Amino acid sequence: MIKRLLTLIASLALVAVSVTAQTVDRDMLLTTDGTLYTIDSVAPDANAKAGEDCLRSLVLTTQQGTESTPTVVPYSLSNGVHWRPALAYDSDSKTLFLFWTHSPNAMSSELLFCTISADGKFSDLTTFEARSYRLRYNLAIAVTRKVWTAQSDSKFTQDAGMSAHAVWWEETGNGEQARYALLTVEKGTVTGIETRDLAAFVDSSAPDTLSPDADPEIFRHPSIFEAPTHDSVDVIFGDVVNNHFNRINIHPVAQGRLHVPVVKMSLGYSGPPSFAVAPNADRASLSIHSLWDRDTNNLVLYYYADQTVHYLMNRAGVWSSMKSVAMKGGLSAEGAPDVLRRMMAAE
Repeated sequence: MIKRLLTLIASLALVAVSVTAQTVDRDMLLTTDGTLYTIDSVAPDANAKAGEDCLRSLVLTTQQGTESTPTVVPYSLSNGVHWRPALAYDSDSKTLFLFWTHSPNAMSSELLFCTISADGKFSDLTTFEARSYRLRYNLAIAVTRKVWTAQSDSKFTQDAGMSAHAVWWEETGNGEQARYALLTVEKGTVTGIETRDLAAFVDSSAPDTLSPDADPEIFRHPSIFEAPTHDSVDVIFGDVVNNHFNRINIHPVAQGRLHVPVVKMSLGYSGPPSFAVAPNADRASLSIHSLWDRDTNNLVLYYYADQTVHYLMNRAGVWSSMKSVAMKGGLSAEGAPDVLRRMMAAE
């Protein structure tokens, strides 16, 4: 355990250095009314009144047409590294949701959350995971706007109720796994938090054997997809113990003011994928993205390294080999997801 803890501390230090050095750590979101939100993790400006040891802070840019307005996120001016921001939006209340990771030192990290109203006001800051000696990264979020409420006759009604869902990967001195949090949000304020190990939602199964050239890094990037009905989310996450992926559907159920996660179904992607990280990829800042087809359950996993898109696909339960396409000519990082999505949909 001591050896594992020392490795964890070294990894945290590496992450802080890597994020400080990288030029792009960003999330973008375009709303239906044409507003583009961009959140960047950047070296703090001298005028931002950041702490002396603040290595990275967050800047939110709101763009409407040709006009853009940058705003420093005030909660990101404390010491340490504020990085890997993630945005979501509720069109009904015109509320912007902001999650991010804060590494105050080389031995811990915490997950933070706030909302921003239509008039640009920040809610109070919520810290929903802050235990020490834990490395948290690869955060992804989604928002639902409906909740099931139990009635006295053992039946359920579906009512309006906003929930924020977060998934991430977590390492401790005892191991590593995917984690989940359900945050009940009322008028921009978090009124309840439920956290779970995602593995607790699925039945144990016999482990698959990874090929010698396969890299378990692929399992450390959970993804989350909001249902078209806005009442549930689908989560796809890896299991480094059993060497496969799980997919579960989670919907919030109201118990008083608190929402609790309930799993309606689970499906797995059996068989280990033949995945390898390119030698020139920066592991500390690597992001493996997911594209998922709700109707077919097909899945594409991809990442960028050295102007190249690396990807593999699971179609009808069978993993493809690892492939790559250079980003030149007409292919760009912005256009690659659409190209991969069309490939996934092709017969």
